[in-house]
Amino acid sequence: MAKQSAGSKQPGVVDTTPKNKVPSSKRAASAMSSNESHVRATSETTEAPTGSRAPSSRKVKRPGGDRKEAAAKAVKQQTQSKTVCSIDFGTTYSGVAIVGSVNCGIRDIEVLRNWKNGRYIEQVPSRIAYPEENPGLDKIAFGYEVTSTMKSYTWMKLLLGCVEMDDFTETKLGSKAAKGMLELPPGKTAEDVVCDYLKCLYEHIMDHLAEESPGPMLEERPIEFWLTTPACWDDHTNALTRQCALAAGFGSRTNDSLCMIREPDAALVANVSSSVDKHEGVYKPGMSVGVVDIGGGTIDAKTMTLISLNPLRTKDACVGTGAKIGMTDLEFKLHDRCDALFGNAFSDLPTEVIGPSSEFAEEFEVIKRNFDGGDDDKEHWLRLLPLKRALEATNTTSNNREVRDIFEPVVQEALNQLNNQITCLKKAGRKPMSIVVLAGGGGTSRYVIHRFQEYCATALGGTVTVRRDGRAWSAVVRGAAVKGLEGGVIVSQESPRAYGFVCHKQFDGSIDNEEDSFQCPIYGKRASNRMDWILHQGATIVADMKVTKDVYISPKDMGDLSQYWDFFECEEEVAPERLDDDAVKRIGRIRVDLNSNQDAQRKKRKRSSTNDKLEAIRIKLELTLGSAAGVLEVRALHGRPGVEVGKAKIEYAREKGRMTRGSR
Repeated sequence: MAKQSAGSKQPGVVDTTPKNKVPSSKRAASAMSSNESHVRATSETTEAPTGSRAPSSRKVKRPGGDRKEAAAKAVKQQTQSKTVCSIDFGTTYSGVAIVGSVNCGIRDIEVLRNWKNGRYIEQVPSRIAYPEENPGLDKIAFGYEVTSTMKSYTWMKLLLGCVEMDDFTETKLGSKAAKGMLELPPGKTAEDVVCDYLKCLYEHIMDHLAEESPGPMLEERPIEFWLTTPACWDDHTNALTRQCALAAGFGSRTNDSLCMIREPDAALVANVSSSVDKHEGVYKPGMSVGVVDIGGGTIDAKTMTLISLNPLRTKDACVGTGAKIGMTDLEFKLHDRCDALFGNAFSDLPTEVIGPSSEFAEEFEVIKRNFDGGDDDKEHWLRLLPLKRALEATNTTSNNREVRDIFEPVVQEALNQLNNQITCLKKAGRKPMSIVVLAGGGGTSRYVIHRFQEYCATALGGTVTVRRDGRAWSAVVRGAAVKGLEGGVIVSQESPRAYGFVCHKQFDGSIDNEEDSFQCPIYGKRASNRMDWILHQGATIVADMKVTKDVYISPKDMGDLSQYWDFFECEEEVAPERLDDDAVKRIGRIRVDLNSNQDAQRKKRKRSSTNDKLEAIRIKLELTLGSAAGVLEVRALHGRPGVEVGKAKIEYAREKGRMTRGSR
């Protein structure tokens, strides 16, 4: 890497040259070797033969020793064990699973069913109501505690981070289906509402654990939380989700921790683990297995190669894909149809009649799950009693053709994601997909299963088998718990995007514009607004992999030892050379504060007291990818062998998608 040239006019823009550049393969190899575990040898106690005198150097087991040793071993095992708790925070429903870490497997995982208000099912609505807006409530209500008469909020997950207006049109935002779904309470952001909901989940989990375990045991035993997120989310939204979970209490106790895993990864781990546990013989090492996770607001698709089954080890076969569409779009379609049929007589109905918790919504939920696309003329009834005053009808009906029209946009997008994975595998020269697993709420739909089976049998010639987890609704949360139990289930993943910095390089007339050119006294004619990609889309990421970038704080910038460098991403297979390409998106900036660094302070004082020429301060930005935390991590290193200096953090830039009340 070369120093920043004096001719550069761009603050925070750095230069790259082939000199001293560490090949990415060596960086990856170094990262992998740094993650190798070391096994500590232990000595065994040898029992003396009966009737012989034991040498003084050997330990002899005495009567009762077995029981004492067993008790001591049990105590030691108890103190070293942990509780694994996974959370599937969904758009419409959420789930929680709990399992101990000692001699436990997938069949020992407990999916919570003891939800407040008497419901005993594997998931709880992602819905919340505040006492400030609901007289009679003395505290926040969540899940099944929220009734149709309450002012409530749901789908808040979709409002996190950088959701833009294009993703949810004005029609959707203004519809009755969106009331309480895509709006926020006065004075609260999406992060606030998500945090409040997750706090309710956390308190419910801790109450459950307190009932199951004595006080001292719960206090002393660490809890490893695993939170799931959609694969199509960007780094900013993942970071926001983690911040909300931490603020809600997850990982707040001493020795507790919060980890994250992608939803389709967890779903696939659950399905394969369950099959292996039942000795079904469905899966074999070397297979390419796809998963399409059809959730409430997102559809994610991934393909993984099975390395081994016992222990389960997998790796990404290609880059995952996804879309911001899900089963919630069916509600929008239904409301559009009712608006067309009844006009204002329907659209003016109160939220408690046609909103998220209403009988109308619950009956449509039953139709969604039972619909199989059969007889075209079969009718489905939805009660709309308040319409009686305005119309000569108290119900609305839909036949199978109409319900099929409501389903098809979501089904087509899910099939598109399956096709994307098949194309990616072929392009990468990987083994073709042999099984596709359906997961999420959409994975429980009989119609979705039928359409996938039909498509795989006809369009794909029967080469891909459709498989659905017997408990598809809870597959994601169970798979996340397995990840917590078995650790390195996912050996490596492929980066969904490229990461890089803006820099200046040798001028190239075929790439650069003259207005970006300047003369460098050392390297000659240069061009600004060029990209230096430190990781490309599709690159293999192993656990805690380190990627570095050399940057400089020049003497002219030493008046402020808190510096920043813009940080960019690109989801194209081949990242462009220039910054002004539409495919290049700004993530934000990496800020490094060196005010606490003595060497930097010394150079700053020297500059203020002398006119001597000073060398720039060289900093190595170290990005960690593939960490259990599930987010990008950054450090600033200085000198050799690379000591951490100052404070480094990523400041995400895309704030325009954050929606508060009145922002429409």
